[in-house]
Amino acid sequence: MTNVEQSKLRSVQFLLGNNFSEAIKELDKVIELDPEDSVSWHNRGASKYNLDQFEEAIKDLDKAIEINPEGSGSWNYRGRSKYFLKQFEEAIKDFDKAIEIDPDDSISWNFKGKSKLVLMQNEEAIKDFDKAIEIDPDDFENWHLRGTCKFTLGHFEEAIKDLDKAIEINPQDSVSWHYKGRLKYFLKQFAESIKDFDKAISINPEFYDSWHFRGVSKFYSDQLKEAIKDFDKAIKINPEIYDSWHFRGTCKHFLDQSEEAIKDFDKAIEIDPDDYNSWYLRGSSKNNLNQFKEAIKDFDKAIEMHPQDSSNWHFRGISKFYLRKFEEAIKDFDKAISINLEYYDSWYIRGTCKYFLIQYQEAIQDFDKAISINSKDYNSWHYRGACKYNLDNFEEAIQDFDKAIEINPDESILYKNRASAKRKIGNNEGADEDDTKADKLKKY
Repeated sequence: MTNVEQSKLRSVQFLLGNNFSEAIKELDKVIELDPEDSVSWHNRGASKYNLDQFEEAIKDLDKAIEINPEGSGSWNYRGRSKYFLKQFEEAIKDFDKAIEIDPDDSISWNFKGKSKLVLMQNEEAIKDFDKAIEIDPDDFENWHLRGTCKFTLGHFEEAIKDLDKAIEINPQDSVSWHYKGRLKYFLKQFAESIKDFDKAISINPEFYDSWHFRGVSKFYSDQLKEAIKDFDKAIKINPEIYDSWHFRGTCKHFLDQSEEAIKDFDKAIEIDPDDYNSWYLRGSSKNNLNQFKEAIKDFDKAIEMHPQDSSNWHFRGISKFYLRKFEEAIKDFDKAISINLEYYDSWYIRGTCKYFLIQYQEAIQDFDKAISINSKDYNSWHYRGACKYNLDNFEEAIQDFDKAIEINPDESILYKNRASAKRKIGNNEGADEDDTKADKLKKY
């Protein structure tokens, strides 16, 4: 046996044992003695590919293809090397050539589909995964990736079917469980999505995305305390991703844990200062703590980034309202209403500002609109009644106080104000009854 033959044999043995570094040493010897041996160039290129030496692999595979352009494997490995170097368009050309030579090369169909997936050519990628599945229906990755493409295209029900198949083949594939959970999340099937994320996490406890999205599903299921636990874990795994800080802060905001919420929004803003949501919610949390001047700064920033969000204008108006800057607040509510004509709270609070500015007729118009949007909130009935009282329209004021009391019979101030109106029209007996009721409520 010649030296070349001995080195070839040893290289094959090393390749079979996945000892690629030693295989390369033997193939170096073969190529030095027989530089026209395309198989050795291919094997050395494949070995370098398996060692993640992609640029060096391409050089060897170039030579293998130059010597033997009909070797589909060399086109395949060169395409895969380019794929991992993110040269996706060039990789596709190599996979096309490999498939031309060997149409049943499922790996080339798979990688061509993956390259198109990265290039957001999802419809074309699906065709490639179709072919890969036709050739090798037992490879779960093709089902998973086809499902991922359909997910991206919004074909959620079809995507779930593909992911179910991937899971049937490989029930330990945490990524397929995760994406199925994501799909159900987008379908607002939150209870079901949580189960899928449970499974993904049980397989891979360090899977950041599953902890995060399980938390988001729990958030939308009003399981705020449980959601916080998931965001805690997600942040522990990867503290540099904005989303979990933001959502954890949002949970704390809605649980009235405003000081803790602000800390999370601080971190979210540090990571991504261009997302207006955290500025807006941090401002809202500061409002809850009566830090109105600081809140206004956050709402200023949110408005700068997203001037068409009515909530930014509305809540800045709230801050100004509590600072008794009623005229400035009215301007913000004007803007909020111009964006969203059905924004009940802006109509109601704008009316309240006008009430305190003694603009009773203008205020009544705002309360009229607020009541037309939401007739179940006693506040607008109450303040409209107060405006009418101050305009000496006592009968109509009583009617509004009646409605406010019907909605909220446990608010003492409503009875006091109705008592005042009744005295104005000489109904002292009725006024006394209301005063007595108000006093009893105050005791409780």
